[in-house]
Amino acid sequence: MRFTCKNCGFPASIEAGVVLADATCPKCDRPLELSIEERSIGGFELREKIGSGGFGTVWKAVAQGMDTALALKLIPKQAFSEDERIHLLRQIRSSRHLEHPRVVAARDFGEAQDYWYLVSDFVEGTPL
Repeated sequence: MRFTCKNCGFPASIEAGVVLADATCPKCDRPLELSIEERSIGGFELREKIGSGGFGTVWKAVAQGMDTALALKLIPKQAFSEDERIHLLRQIRSSRHLEHPRVVAARDFGEAQDYWYLVSDFVEGTPL
């Protein structure tokens, strides 16, 4: 997800480990000053970028109005065909029923803007 600096108009990307509310523009070094609406997608407020890879970008997030940390993976829609999206949905629905202390459960799946998002429990630790 990209954000635009209100000062210089630069399309800023956020590095892993950066708290989104405190993010600065890499070009002009001024605060991005993003509103909650600009930091939100699908009813979730993005708080901190955890990391990214070939499948998408993972954010530490909270459901709006709540304070429990969740992991939210943003997956660009153009990355998958319709058949792959259907397959992914089946996997997510199946994983919702898994309950094991060493398995992170999927909590929600949706789409907003140009992304699909997968919400799961947030587990502190080093990225995999």
